[in-house]
Amino acid sequence: MEIEKPLRAYSVIEEFEHTGGIIFARHNVTARRIGANEYADGDFRAVTCKRTPWADKYAETGIIPASEMVHAGWYFECCGCGVTIEEVLSYRWEDEGDLTYRGWAPGDVIGTQHSQIFHSQECKYRYDTETAARNRACEKAIGRFQRVILRRFPNAQFIDNEGYRCKPYAWANRNKSGHWRIEQCCVPFTLPDFDAQHGPISLDYYPSSDGDRKPRYTCAGGDKEAFEAYCRACSL
Repeated sequence: MEIEKPLRAYSVIEEFEHTGGIIFARHNVTARRIGANEYADGDFRAVTCKRTPWADKYAETGIIPASEMVHAGWYFECCGCGVTIEEVLSYRWEDEGDLTYRGWAPGDVIGTQHSQIFHSQECKYRYDTETAARNRACEKAIGRFQRVILRRFPNAQFIDNEGYRCKPYAWANRNKSGHWRIEQCCVPFTLPDFDAQHGPISLDYYPSSDGDRKPRYTCAGGDKEAFEAYCRACSL
């Protein structure tokens, strides 16, 4: 009985943009094929593949700490501040007169190869805090839109499903004063007495370049005339 070879680590790099990662496979050719599919649109010739023995110990879980990858010469973009996380980070910035990263070490990196990565725990905390605040602002915007919809259509039923335009969505950024400003919002819903044939109705807010910032009710093009007639009837 042939004994199956153990999973081993391989570094696969796309040669043009130099993106890549560590792949676990039993053979070089398998790792290269997986890496080509992931980083080079399937072009086998566009990637290099070499053994990476130090990462073999992570083969069972497939989870590699980003800190160890940085130690080994890999680099990432910090999800929090956008700085390039590399082993010489602290020296490079000190040479430029910026002491922000003074004392930083690769061991400070938070995250794994396939997760969000931050150069420090403090940066992750700031990112998580800001993300939570943005989410609260977006949830409030969705709630306001739902109340507007119910005032116009008291029998509206809100939907939150998988599929195109079937989930409420909002996005916010801070303005110059530091306050949250809603930049996009979409709240889909159905009406029990209106048979939409081509998808849900929604109240949308997508400010246009010409300055139009009014929310609008939208529906699929095939339902437009029927929905407009329904709205006129509701206004009688």
